[in-house]
Amino acid sequence: MAIQKLSQAGAFGAGSDLWVLPQVEVSQWARKIDWYLNFQISRAKSHTPRKPNTELNEILVENELTFVKYAREEQNRPLLVASHSHLPNEMTMEVPYKDEAKGWVEIVHRNWDQLKRPNLRVFLPPGLSMDEFIQAWPEPQTSVDITLVSEVVSGNN
Repeated sequence: MAIQKLSQAGAFGAGSDLWVLPQVEVSQWARKIDWYLNFQISRAKSHTPRKPNTELNEILVENELTFVKYAREEQNRPLLVASHSHLPNEMTMEVPYKDEAKGWVEIVHRNWDQLKRPNLRVFLPPGLSMDEFIQAWPEPQTSVDITLVSEVVSGNN
C-alpha cells in the first residue's frame, strides 16, 4: 500500500475523491469538516422524515394503498455526503468508530470498495495510529494508494 501521510496543514488539500472520517462526536477533524459542509453530517443524524399530508392520505385511501414507513437508518451505519461544492473532494463519509480498529478499517474498506475504489483520504480516529490502520487494511499493501491524516494533537478546534 502506498501510504501518504499528510500533515495538519495539508489535510484539506485536493488529491482524494473520498474522505472518510469518524463521527463528529469523537474527532476534531470531523467537526471541522462538518462545519465546511454546513453541518450536513450533524443535521442528517437528527433528521426525522415528514408524515404524509392529508391530500396524500386521501389518495392512498382512494386507491386502497398503504403508506410504507421506512425505519430510520441506524446511527451506527456510515453516512455518505456529496461534498464537491464545499470541499476539494467528491464525497465525504462518516464511519462511526467504537474503539475497535480492525472492525472500523474493515467497514472503511468495504464501503470504499462498494464505491468503486475512488482515491481515498482517511482521517484517523483518536487513538488509532497510522501503523494500526495499515496492519488492519484487509488487502495487499501494494494494491492501493491511500492518504492518511492523524487526529489533531492540539486542543484547539
